[in-house]
Amino acid sequence: MASTLSIQFREDNVPSTTLATCGKRFIEEFSSPLSDFEIIAQLRDERKRPMETYREYADRLVNMAGLLEGGIQSSTNVRFALDSFVQNAWPNFTTSLKIAVDEQSPRPMAELDIAVRKITLLAGSDGKMRSNKRPMYEEGRGPSAPVRGDAHAAVIERKRKLPARRQNGNIMCFACGRPGHIAAVYQNVAPVNDEDRVVNDATDAED
Repeated sequence: MASTLSIQFREDNVPSTTLATCGKRFIEEFSSPLSDFEIIAQLRDERKRPMETYREYADRLVNMAGLLEGGIQSSTNVRFALDSFVQNAWPNFTTSLKIAVDEQSPRPMAELDIAVRKITLLAGSDGKMRSNKRPMYEEGRGPSAPVRGDAHAAVIERKRKLPARRQNGNIMCFACGRPGHIAAVYQNVAPVNDEDRVVNDATDAED
């Protein structure tokens, strides 16, 4: 990528421009507007975000350290990232991390990897906060998705097994002697057969 930018820079400016000049111009154009002091202060106060893993947090600190003069090729700069991780990844585990890593090591990047593995083990997770919200609908099913065939069959089977409800089981009709209705509505709820008609006619004749 650097060679491509260098060629483009030469074409846009002076073709005889040296690579050293191109590099200097690139640094001037893409370097951070913050001073090293300000970057170090931000590094020390940078906190882990809830939705990032410990690995992502460590990488972000390293990227911030890369803005310092000398970049991440400087062990001193990477050590700032390591110190911030030990202090801020999870304050409850700061003491354990200080024991596990050598903050003055000449290879701070390797110590940072050790710190990430250690805190992941201590916390029992990668550090990323999981959402407690359940999906509104199951995957593959929308709000109006039809009920699956086997579930529908189970509902029908349950309905079949339900006992029949008693309807007015304690009411007795004195006109026909059958339960479930009263004499006032007898003609509307129960058809009169020939046998009942004979009994009724005989009763009327006696009256």
